Amino acid sequence: MLRLNFKSSLGTWQEWGITILLFLALEITIASIERARWITPHPSLTLVLVLAVLSGWLLCKSRLPVIILHLIALILGVVGTVWQASNLMPSPAIISRLSQLGESLKSWWQAISEARPSEDTIQFAVLLIILTWIIGYISTWFLLRRQNAWVGISLSAIAILINLGNLPKQQYTFFLFYLLIALLLVGATRQVKNYYLVKKHGVRYPNRGVIYMMASL
Repeated sequence: MLRLNFKSSLGTWQEWGITILLFLALEITIASIERARWITPHPSLTLVLVLAVLSGWLLCKSRLPVIILHLIALILGVVGTVWQASNLMPSPAIISRLSQLGESLKSWWQAISEARPSEDTIQFAVLLIILTWIIGYISTWFLLRRQNAWVGISLSAIAILINLGNLPKQQYTFFLFYLLIALLLVGATRQVKNYYLVKKHGVRYPNRGVIYMMASL
């Protein structure tokens, strides 16, 4: 089957190529958010994205049941979020930072429950970290398991448009680079699927055919 052939190719240069393109598309979105500096201090969203894409890559290689893999991804996401959010706390001690983070999130929940505004920026930082992890993991999962690049492109497009919509026009260059990488990602994913479809029927498909297609894009 095409899906089995595609999954068995993990580690080939074709899959490395489309995964790198996916990461670049997501990273442009993340870079635009980090460049905006909505809060201070700002979490390292690029690091979160790297860990999310890497986790998605490794879990896609596993033969465990899908629900188990998603639970592992959820646990990794929670651990990563707590780790990055705690690094924003002023205390030098790890236990103290975790305690401060817990108190801040507790105050956030009380403010939400009582419909009161909150001026603490840590909650917004936690939200950014969670969204970065979700976008990175889900995009990688659909790309490698479903050969679907549109999920990652759609999620990152929404994020970058919302972010740039609140920034000066000088920041719009991010979207031009994003659009270029997104087009390359769609074309490359389609070409890889065609490559394995042709290979499935025993037809020789020269590697330079992929290069010609990418050049035409």
